[in-house]
Amino acid sequence: MNEFLPVGAASVSEHHNFTATPQVKEKLPEAEVVISEQEQAFDFENYRHDLARTVTELRRGDPKKGLAPDPDAAEQYLRQETIKTRYTVARELYRRKEKRLRNEDYQDRIELLISEYDRHTAHSKEQGIIGKDKFESADHISEPNYDILDESPIYPYEKNLDLSMADKKELLKKAVDYLRERGIFIQFAKTINDAAADNTKGEYLKLNEDGTRDLPIGELMGNKIIVNPWNVDFMSTFLTIGHLYGHLAQEMNIEEYQGIRKFLAYPKPLDMEVVQKEYAEMYGGRDYKADFKIFEEEAFAYAKHAFQEAGIQWTPALEHAMRAYIDTDFDELWEWSTQKPEKEAKSFMDRYETYYLDLTRQKYPELKAKQQAIKVIPNKEGNIKVVREGKI
Repeated sequence: MNEFLPVGAASVSEHHNFTATPQVKEKLPEAEVVISEQEQAFDFENYRHDLARTVTELRRGDPKKGLAPDPDAAEQYLRQETIKTRYTVARELYRRKEKRLRNEDYQDRIELLISEYDRHTAHSKEQGIIGKDKFESADHISEPNYDILDESPIYPYEKNLDLSMADKKELLKKAVDYLRERGIFIQFAKTINDAAADNTKGEYLKLNEDGTRDLPIGELMGNKIIVNPWNVDFMSTFLTIGHLYGHLAQEMNIEEYQGIRKFLAYPKPLDMEVVQKEYAEMYGGRDYKADFKIFEEEAFAYAKHAFQEAGIQWTPALEHAMRAYIDTDFDELWEWSTQKPEKEAKSFMDRYETYYLDLTRQKYPELKAKQQAIKVIPNKEGNIKVVREGKI
């Protein structure tokens, strides 16, 4: 066995209870036995974490262990592990299928997941927060139905905003139209169909019977921002769109945020002692949580500029709502990353209303808009490419 094999990873020869599906079998070593229900599940996410750490150690070296930097050894190790990984992932997914998945397209899902994993590990780069990077054109995406906002929950704090339903729909339409002109599309949905989603909460997929997964609030999927207005109030829907647009804008500077993004792909809950130690070593003692908050605030600085360019009058009421949202989103994300296994819309909304009604937050300094707009275009492979507006 390779001396650098991460804890919990096993070689192909050690897996002896797997019956390959026809689509996967040609890529895997021969094996003919049945998985037992008592067999211990392979810890897929922790394996990926350990793999990334081992590759980094090989590339950079480790004086404490007497290892000199060896990039060639790191690449060779990755190639070897890719073969083992494909086998291990397929085997684990097959076990999970037997236990709880009943989708007819399961074999296709295996191929999608293995392909996604290969891409993630083979490139050895953090791929950011975007779940899928395929570009979709306006021809395939219709405008959202704004009347769905009539079904959004209404919270007592909203009376302070003094927005009628017509006002809400007008605000949202201005934002949607502005983004659509720049190749960014908004969709409303209660669930999301994403078989290759990267889930780091301890289970690689958590699907409904129809193969979809629940969408608590919103997600960025390539050049689509998908939000669930049935779960949250109007202001949270509106600001979630801005928030995710801001993270898309940050794709212009992906290397700048590599340290922040790196740990987003780690299994949850995060061990913050380990994260802070690694981050401080990477960035000269800087504090991960503080830099993470700056990262989130910058996303909203991009969003604020986009809203203003869309013709939305940015009032003190909207500024306060955005400030309360920033704190809410960050605290919810931090708890999810370090404590809770699931994101919940109700928890988010309870916290948001509390923060909004906290008058001390009205004294926060105004967040300065970041004066840079973006467009999203397809690259040669048909994936998204984020560019500065005017520099295509």
